[in-house]
Amino acid sequence: MPRDAQGNAVAGKTMTWSASPASRASVSASGLVTGLQPGDVTVTVTADGRSADATVTVVDPLNIPFFDKPFAREYPVANFLDHDVPQEFVDANTRFTTYWGEVHSNTGGMTDGHSGYDFLMPVGTPLLAVAAGVVARTQATNAPFFCPSLNRDVADQQGVWIEHQLPGGVRVQSWYVHLSRIDVAVGQQISAGQQIGLSGNSGCSTAPHLHFEVFRMRDNNILTTIDPYGWTGLAVDPWSANPQGSTSIQLWKSGKAPILWREITYDMNAVAAFAPLVLTKIVYEGADDAGKPNNEYVELTLDTRMASSLSLNGYGIRPLDQSALDFRFPSGLTLTAAQPTVRVYTGSGTNTATTVYMGRATPIWPNDRAQVCARVLYPASVSARYFSCP
Repeated sequence: MPRDAQGNAVAGKTMTWSASPASRASVSASGLVTGLQPGDVTVTVTADGRSADATVTVVDPLNIPFFDKPFAREYPVANFLDHDVPQEFVDANTRFTTYWGEVHSNTGGMTDGHSGYDFLMPVGTPLLAVAAGVVARTQATNAPFFCPSLNRDVADQQGVWIEHQLPGGVRVQSWYVHLSRIDVAVGQQISAGQQIGLSGNSGCSTAPHLHFEVFRMRDNNILTTIDPYGWTGLAVDPWSANPQGSTSIQLWKSGKAPILWREITYDMNAVAAFAPLVLTKIVYEGADDAGKPNNEYVELTLDTRMASSLSLNGYGIRPLDQSALDFRFPSGLTLTAAQPTVRVYTGSGTNTATTVYMGRATPIWPNDRAQVCARVLYPASVSARYFSCP
């Protein structure tokens, strides 16, 4: 609105509009700004040789990279967020949907309706604020509530809630639960990466881990669970289509999203008492195994109590009860005390002395089972023995 020196509106003036950089927004002749790319854009209006500026922040509502990782290293996952009604202990349809759209026919060992991500880590692991914000709430104790996982009441759950103001006026809260120690107080200003406490096993928890959850805050301060990894499935996100749900936002900065994988580890010779080659790990699920079969891998380890070295000629691996998927190691690989472990990826790649590839285009380890198992195959020259995981 043009005004004179006294602040009165002046009619009949022609105004010219522009945006800089023009790649981020366009402006119509009437001054309507349309966002084109995320970022700040300066909108300038000119009338009678006089001009004024305003800064507009353009935000992609589905992708607002704002979060850093809430811990220093990577940890395996016990539970993903279930996009098919993320209301744990309420949802009981035995259907689990990940953010990339994979639907498990059952929960596959995960908590049906799980509302966040459970990262398995030792008690006492430092936890970091994912972004700058204000501590909205802490919980050192709580009124007793029934925990279905433990089949008893609990009243010692510790947690921290931090409120964050994102570009474009979007408000979210990050939630850190099952802590062993809280290092912040309500109302405290928090910087990104600041330590807020230590991980633990408090409250409704069956093993030491961090439950990390994110809420979208509406104008009436109602909190709705969303997925900080967003939604990349081909179909419509069932949670965003739910009357109680909300559209998820990809909130991680580039390279800062915690890597997601589920694994099973086995003790050395826990089953086969005299096997020199032992199955020690199966990583059986990551984000989008169907498109990235190398998310999956198996680790086999030489038990140096049984042998100082072992040629892998004729040895191999088989998903339990799937003989059509037998894999045998290429010739020339030898495990030693200095180099005792070999990793077998499902997909394609270049073999090395410690890494080999099965060359398959699709995943072979099931995600919708609570137990994943395999057999170690021995060469016929040794014997026809098979050593299986428990």
